[in-house]
Amino acid sequence: MTKSREIRTKILKIMDLALKISPPEKTREEHEPNAFVEYSAHVNMITVRCFKYGDYHGRADYEASIYMDEKCANEKLDETIEYLRNLREEINNVSKN
Repeated sequence: MTKSREIRTKILKIMDLALKISPPEKTREEHEPNAFVEYSAHVNMITVRCFKYGDYHGRADYEASIYMDEKCANEKLDETIEYLRNLREEINNVSKN
């Protein structure tokens, strides 16, 4: 897989996980987790912000701004995917109880 394709795949995975954490069809409660993803094509950057207990309570619990031309972009994308996977798993575990 080319570097460009690998990065694109990771960005799509991040967006997919964010949509699973904050489904568009679900009415959000004040205290529920929210994930925000923005892609800025003009600077080739993705920004991810996650609020474990809802975005009404101040600062994000996780925040990343990743420029795709950075040498460490792949590692930062992997770190973000890992965080989102863990958050989603935590949400699923809470909803089962």
